[in-house]
Amino acid sequence: MKENITQKFLETAIAISRIYGVAETLEPLPNIPQEKLTPMICDWTEEYLQSNGNMTDFLYEKIKNLK
Repeated sequence: MKENITQKFLETAIAISRIYGVAETLEPLPNIPQEKLTPMICDWTEEYLQSNGNMTDFLYEKIKNLK
């Protein structure tokens, strides 16, 4: 997990976590234990920050691949 957290990383990780939580209520997603969910969100955050894409499109693809 990322130890040197920047403000931008933290804000992005929180946004991704919130959107993922909404998706969990709308879609039948697999149960991911907390010890795996946190690193997954950190990885997604790093990947998103390195891209210049749209967060909604990025998360749609990530969540679609979990099903």
